[in-house]
Amino acid sequence: PCAEEADFRRVRTALEAAIDAGPREPASSPTDFGPHRRHCIAQQQAMQDAVGALRQRLREALSRHSPTRARLAAIDAAMDRTLAAHERSLLGLVPLRLQTHFEQLRRNAIDDPSWPETFRYDRDRVLRAELAHRLLPAQGLLDALQTHTPT
Repeated sequence: PCAEEADFRRVRTALEAAIDAGPREPASSPTDFGPHRRHCIAQQQAMQDAVGALRQRLREALSRHSPTRARLAAIDAAMDRTLAAHERSLLGLVPLRLQTHFEQLRRNAIDDPSWPETFRYDRDRVLRAELAHRLLPAQGLLDALQTHTPT
């Protein structure tokens, strides 16, 4: 499964690079949250699309191995369908929580003039944590592909 592992790494690396690149548009002022919101939403959509496609490719690879692994792939697909709406609603709160954090840092700007850098660091950490969360099922599928047990 070297090809699948390389695919996983490629997807993760591309998504990490997009997070690190930051918003595509400049803020009109240091207090403009708009570009951060749009960046966060764009990253979430990119993660959903790329990780979803990766999971599908990993499921297909598992299905080619054995009936047991094909059942695992089917279970993953069913779990994905079952949990997707709930996960989207919860992760959809991330931009709102980041905005609250942004506004709190801005209000305390007198005490911390480096608040924009602090916010960018925190924003990227949150997006990386979301990426790690979204990649967990794909990592599980990859691990199942790489397990050399009789099936």
